[in-house]
Amino acid sequence: MKTKLLAAVSVFVSLVGICLVGPSAAQTYDWSGLYTGINAGGSWGNTGARYAIVGARISGLNPESVIVGGHLGYNVQSDFLFVGLETDMAWRHGTAKQLFQHANLVDFASHEVEQNWVGTFRPRFGFAINQLLLYGTAGLAYGNLEHKFTEFRPGVAGRSKSKSEIDAGWTVGGGIEYGFTSKWTAGLEYLYMSFGDTKLSFPAQTINALLFPASSSTFNDTSHVVRAKVTYRF
Repeated sequence: MKTKLLAAVSVFVSLVGICLVGPSAAQTYDWSGLYTGINAGGSWGNTGARYAIVGARISGLNPESVIVGGHLGYNVQSDFLFVGLETDMAWRHGTAKQLFQHANLVDFASHEVEQNWVGTFRPRFGFAINQLLLYGTAGLAYGNLEHKFTEFRPGVAGRSKSKSEIDAGWTVGGGIEYGFTSKWTAGLEYLYMSFGDTKLSFPAQTINALLFPASSSTFNDTSHVVRAKVTYRF
């Protein structure tokens, strides 16, 4: 997946270079107006966790998934400059799990994450060079995230807590589009998303005569999304 991400970014950088070769003296293509479309690509997550009871940082929670969705937006163009507003929703289902073993070698803690559907609402801004559109974007990201935290001693006792919720965060990225006709365009977009912290906590408990002290784990979720877009302009 990481190799595919690097390849997609390489293609994106190459297309940006094409855009920056130089604008035409006269604009013959108008990007203004309402549009809608579909998109598909890959989502690569990176979730870290801070396990408070032992002060450990849990890494390696990297959910990966195909991402498929739709987008809707509006552009306003003035000469070579444009601004727009876009919203999108997409399905994904990336999961990851890491097992932490305590220093006593008999107790364990499991951390799990599931990155599900995601949406954004963000302005776009950049340059229109006839049929080529180069833009940056930043705004709101939100989506369904699930976390699960389990402490256990195999064959003796254990406890588990999970949370599924809609988390809000922020996103930043950029993209490039090309107008094949006056109505149809295609492009490539990259977005980085951050959703902040989610904390799962346990009180001190005795289960099956085994004492579990108070503990917690705090998850922090981020995502990289690379996707191709096909758009119809009204």
